[in-house]
Amino acid sequence: MSSNTTQSTTTMPLSSDPTTDKIMRELELKAEIQVAQLMSPVANGNPIEKVAFVATQSKTTDFGDKLLSIMSEGADEFQSKTGRPMTYSEMRAMYG
Repeated sequence: MSSNTTQSTTTMPLSSDPTTDKIMRELELKAEIQVAQLMSPVANGNPIEKVAFVATQSKTTDFGDKLLSIMSEGADEFQSKTGRPMTYSEMRAMYG
């Protein structure tokens, strides 16, 4: 591949409805940024360091509550934008 060629990746839609898909992608990106901020102390660490960080944080801080808060805020924002609660499938598609 030459340096002038760009590589495009196709992603699967999170929803079959284009408007809902756009909302979900925006919320997913927002959540990814928030989780990255929580994980910033080990951002460049290997996976084992990251797991150890989460385990340590879970014992000493409200790390789990912060993760749940990120997901809850996303669900609330989803409902305010779509007028309905997020389905279980939509939640799994966004947050894993």
